[in-house]
Amino acid sequence: MLKKIYITASACISPQHSFDNEEWFENPIQGENFTCIEPDYKNWIDVKLIRRMNRIVKMGVSASMSCLQKAGKENTDAIVTATGYGCIESTYQFLDRMYSPENLPVNPSAFIQSTHNTIGAQIALILPCKGYNNTIVDNELAFELALNDAILYMNEVPGQNILLGGVDELTSQLADILSQVAHKNETYAGEGSTFFTLVDECQDNAIEIKYTETGLLNDEQIVEKITELQQEFSFQHVLTKNAGFSLPFEITDYTTLCGKYPTNGAFGLWLATEALQKQFSPRTYFPDKITSVLLLSKARNGLVSIIVVAKS
Repeated sequence: MLKKIYITASACISPQHSFDNEEWFENPIQGENFTCIEPDYKNWIDVKLIRRMNRIVKMGVSASMSCLQKAGKENTDAIVTATGYGCIESTYQFLDRMYSPENLPVNPSAFIQSTHNTIGAQIALILPCKGYNNTIVDNELAFELALNDAILYMNEVPGQNILLGGVDELTSQLADILSQVAHKNETYAGEGSTFFTLVDECQDNAIEIKYTETGLLNDEQIVEKITELQQEFSFQHVLTKNAGFSLPFEITDYTTLCGKYPTNGAFGLWLATEALQKQFSPRTYFPDKITSVLLLSKARNGLVSIIVVAKS
């Protein structure tokens, strides 16, 4: 990281009562398969547009508009979105019609809305934003890689406001597939839509991204790296999307709150910002004031993402 980056606002549609609810963490919801508690989309999207949007686009647009509102912005200079599954419901509808034995007519809207970059494109059209717009797709670290892309862009073009988000949806067909191929201790799937506004100038109550790194690390190297970062940043908590990590620090697997999906790292970062701003632990209140949190994500191919955030 070449310069300081700050999170000024965030919004999260998740399986928790997290959207515009300050006390959601008092009674967290837990289950096997997580589906989002969705807001009234009419509060965020023109009713004439809603009927033409699929579910994941409505979640993405609503979370992004809420995030911009919290940041006091009517527009943004750049949009970076992350997704793993993309608009999978529209993809399924299109393919189902295409291969139907009844030779049903194919709806072109389902095809148009089936691409992964539909969410970022729709946000840009509504605002409107004619700046940098990129969608990062990955099976496990889509959001973490999107954050890196946003930081690289901000280093190249300083003084910009960036809208960064991670969005994935869970359908009944996808839930069935995931249950058949699930690894041990990975029996629950999830979904969510989380957005952040990033700037390179410190503002009141902002959260600073102190450190970010993505690379190939084994478990021993992970412990060594985190120990070094503990000495440098004195973080009080580790949030991870990977169960089974053994670290000499207080650690919480946040997928018990949101489920497993490619962009749940966005939920993890949102959870960290909530903990820092409101001074609570995902399970209990911290006995001491929390000032810094480390987020740890590891893909099955060995790629590891480490992020440290702190109160500015």
